[in-house]
Amino acid sequence: MSKPAAETQELFDRLPIVPQICPAYNLGKAYKIVSRIFEEEFKGFSVTTVQFSILVHIQILDGPGCNELAEHLGSDPSTISRIIDTLETKKMVNSRCGSDRRTRRYCLTDSGRAAIKEGLAGWQRANARVLERIGDDRWQEALALLRLLQQ
Repeated sequence: MSKPAAETQELFDRLPIVPQICPAYNLGKAYKIVSRIFEEEFKGFSVTTVQFSILVHIQILDGPGCNELAEHLGSDPSTISRIIDTLETKKMVNSRCGSDRRTRRYCLTDSGRAAIKEGLAGWQRANARVLERIGDDRWQEALALLRLLQQ
């Protein structure tokens, strides 16, 4: 048996360890738990947590285009575009022509700014709940590690 095949067989024999050490599994599970907490705190609000995040980034980035938003959010432009369409329908976002007429730049309406203000209350509660589970110091350590993965 070749070395890679032997290593694969050895790992297969110890299969229960795979989920315990797998970055994708563990980050994904943590993401789902944290997302659930945020979704609970955003129930009844005019936007979802994902829409809130996009509104916040439009405000921070001061008139970004779809590709810039996608890059900052770690998403693909088609997903961002679909969500922006919903936010435009809700009259929270306006789009205007970019520098070359093929690109669109996004800006918030008064309703979009109001949705951010409303959402901040839910965000603060959700954030506090997450930090309560792990503590501020551990969160700062985890945040530093997560930033390393984002490079």
